[in-house]
Amino acid sequence: MQCVHRKGITEDVEMDPFICAHCGLSLYVRDHYSRRIAAYQGGCVDAEDPGNIPEQKRIYG
Repeated sequence: MQCVHRKGITEDVEMDPFICAHCGLSLYVRDHYSRRIAAYQGGCVDAEDPGNIPEQKRIYG
């Protein structure tokens, strides 16, 4: 997953939302896939309502 805020990559993401390994933000998994960097994007899940983070759900398997 690539963080759209700080451009860091977090490997092996299985849950949505997830914590960015680089900036610590709670990110939701977007359905946009970048072929250039071979990763989906993650955007801040609580940007408009800080602290309101939905329950995690498994995205694979």
